[in-house]
Amino acid sequence: MLLAVLRAVLRAVVVALVAATVYHGAAFTEFVAFCEGHRAWRRVTDHRSPVIRDSGFGVARAGDAIFACETRHCFDGIGCHEDLECICAPAALGAPQVAAMMSGQCVVDQPAPSIRDEQGACRHARCGDHITR
Repeated sequence: MLLAVLRAVLRAVVVALVAATVYHGAAFTEFVAFCEGHRAWRRVTDHRSPVIRDSGFGVARAGDAIFACETRHCFDGIGCHEDLECICAPAALGAPQVAAMMSGQCVVDQPAPSIRDEQGACRHARCGDHITR
């Protein structure tokens, strides 16, 4: 009976280790190959496109400005890369406060965003994250 219990516990531990390995492997693959913020950073720094974001679910709210922010994105101490993202935040905050909250460098891209915006790096009032205060 004790042997059967030990086998069951060992099996559960092995399954948990395999699941954790698969999860972290998928997360690392996403970090290296599919990170939207890093892909935007590469597009902009390689001069292929000045656009950080022009589509997506996040939309600026009334009173928001959109800030273009560059941040350092790290994966569990294994590696880091630079990201660019459009951040919606109350216009009253200003770029220095948003930069401090994001632990990066931010500039105002759209002081009064509109769905019709065709200029700037953050177009059509789209943002990847919202800061509320």
